[in-house]
Amino acid sequence: LESIQQALLAGVDAIEIDARLTSDNTFVLSHDASTKRTSTVNHEIRDVTSGTMSKVTLRNGEPLPTLKQALEICGSTK
Repeated sequence: LESIQQALLAGVDAIEIDARLTSDNTFVLSHDASTKRTSTVNHEIRDVTSGTMSKVTLRNGEPLPTLKQALEICGSTK
């Protein structure tokens, strides 16, 4: 989410993100189908719940964000 906030502060016109669907139909932001490359655990995103994904910490120390969280940040702009 930090990168989205920084892009908005920079005044960009658009932000491209990749979203994956969890087993309980929640979108999380991830380019990859699994968390292997970006975190210390290896989950196939489509096979686990959003509750499990909310406990995943990315290698940069941030939690794996949801699409809802990203849209809330973008929705606060004019």
